[in-house]
Amino acid sequence: MTIIQRFTEGTVFKLFPQTDNDEELLLRVESRTDKQLELTNLLQGGIRLSRSIEEIESSLAGGNIEFVINGPDSQEEDPLAEDLACLPKKHREKVILRFKYISKLRQKVEAWTDKKLSPLIPEIARELNDSNPPSWRTLARWNESYSSNGQTIRALFSDQMKQGNWNSRFSDEVEAFIKDAIETYKTKERISIQEAWHNLDGYITNSNKNRAKDDQLEIPCYDVLRKRIKAESCYEIMVAREGKRKADIEFATVGKSLKLERALQRVEVDHTKLDVFVVDDETYLPLGRPWLTTSIDALSRSITGIYIGFHPPSFLSLTKLLKSIIIPKTHIKERYPNIENTWICSGVPELFVFDNGKEFWSKDLEIVLAELNIQTQYNPVQKPWLKGKIERLYGTINKKLLVNLPGKTFSNIFEKGDYDPEKNAVITFSTFLEILYTWIVDVYQQQPVAKGTIIPDLAWKEGILDFPPRHVDPKRLDIILGRTKYSKLRRGGVQYANLHYDSDELANLRGRIGSTQVMYKVDPDDLGHIHVFDESKRRYIKVLAVDHDYANGLSEWQHKVHKKYARKYIRDKYKHDDVVAARDAIQELVKREIENWENRGRKGKAGATAKAARYGKVADDSTGSLTDIASLAGPLQQNPSEQQKTDQKKEVKTDWDTSTDRSGWS
Repeated sequence: MTIIQRFTEGTVFKLFPQTDNDEELLLRVESRTDKQLELTNLLQGGIRLSRSIEEIESSLAGGNIEFVINGPDSQEEDPLAEDLACLPKKHREKVILRFKYISKLRQKVEAWTDKKLSPLIPEIARELNDSNPPSWRTLARWNESYSSNGQTIRALFSDQMKQGNWNSRFSDEVEAFIKDAIETYKTKERISIQEAWHNLDGYITNSNKNRAKDDQLEIPCYDVLRKRIKAESCYEIMVAREGKRKADIEFATVGKSLKLERALQRVEVDHTKLDVFVVDDETYLPLGRPWLTTSIDALSRSITGIYIGFHPPSFLSLTKLLKSIIIPKTHIKERYPNIENTWICSGVPELFVFDNGKEFWSKDLEIVLAELNIQTQYNPVQKPWLKGKIERLYGTINKKLLVNLPGKTFSNIFEKGDYDPEKNAVITFSTFLEILYTWIVDVYQQQPVAKGTIIPDLAWKEGILDFPPRHVDPKRLDIILGRTKYSKLRRGGVQYANLHYDSDELANLRGRIGSTQVMYKVDPDDLGHIHVFDESKRRYIKVLAVDHDYANGLSEWQHKVHKKYARKYIRDKYKHDDVVAARDAIQELVKREIENWENRGRKGKAGATAKAARYGKVADDSTGSLTDIASLAGPLQQNPSEQQKTDQKKEVKTDWDTSTDRSGWS
């Protein structure tokens, strides 16, 4: 499935030319230090060369590296090849269940034997709510396939995924009566198995009264019903008989903390709404309080990725965060040259720790994490201390980073006093981003945390010496992080959100398979293209929107605003030309509203501009994407005076422990 590799001894990868004078290289890693890779060029007679890890990771982020599995002569994997989302639902669920069994057992055992596995299988089956757990031999076979195929999810599904050959010796009618008897056992009355069997006996006896002698139903013995009840989920039975609360207490997992040995072994993830107001870069109108989605490495306490925006927490926030975590962040220093250090954290996490927010229970997210071979752990409700590192990080951001910024709000209403955050909101969004990135890279990552016992940057470097981070092809990552959709392939291509997608390659696909349903991936933050799955070739086809000029870089939220305006003010029925016209009209309305707000004063602007910010895709993540509403709101109506700008610069104060002289923030 996914090519996920570490830059360790023996790893083979292609390095594509970045200039006209460069040549394509096929390189094998011979050794690694904390800063350098010693490589062999397999295409030029084994010439040895050295490259810095920073240079290699920069090439990876730019899409100039492809991993090769098992050497130069092995079959190359297509970045557009099928993924887990392509399987039928029932097979997909089986693969994910197998992945969960393997993931949990690999944390607990080293030898996959009967003695080691058998005591753990019932416990894991209850945790996964699996009433028909596999045998230890089956699990050992799955693990062998998983290990020998590079620990990829592909190894866990095959043509062998079929129903077993077991058939009940009882008729369908008797099986139905057995099921009814089991249901009488799973009630608040808490009858015994003996009483449930008497119920079964009564059901069949009454049925036989109306049957001919040669058509009598067989009455199963007591042991048959007892075994069937014992095969049911113990957790479900306790929920039905004694209530969910008692079942949760009885079957709660009591486990020891994971012993941390390497970076990205455990990554904690959460969202928070920051205690600061920001303003638009050109209009200086308050945009509201941004959401920050963050991940922190449990071993080194390093911040591994962020996503900042005005969208509430969602699947989109998490996919953007994942991309931020995985892709090397060399572009941050390029965007902000005043930052002194490099944000060195990148790679695929091994374990994600979430709370129970609904955005973390998305089926799409489950598929994405399985495809990337990322295990998950969900913390119990109202127990934030089990994810304490990320909680402490948010406290640090609010107390140390935001405390002196104008525009700060207060979580505790009694601390507000006469302070009006809207009137004091003078930090522009781009300035706030630079402050945040500078604080992460030059302050937080460089100074002691955890009561002075850990310096995140140093701990990260130590944590990747023996276990370098896993990396993934960025082109493949775009496929994995897309949202899965289904549509009928018609003349004119595929339609999504009233946008049409078509190409010659898609037309050829329709010529082969006709007008049938196809699966495709879409990025909700960029409707300019989709990836349609060609089932016969088991790979994706990239298809551009027919009106690419309109759709390129357009978010789904923006498109919905355009359609709503077109329906309400232009025509009753959808027409694409009307939507394009609506977009232009909305831009004019935004400009007009800005003028009205300037004349009316600032009251009531925060809520409206928060929606406007969402419309304008005001958001940022550490993958290099940055857009703002100014490009959609038209030209600046009236720039602040130079004196105002100077005053705003003076108001941006920091009280950090390390030197962060950044003159001219605004």
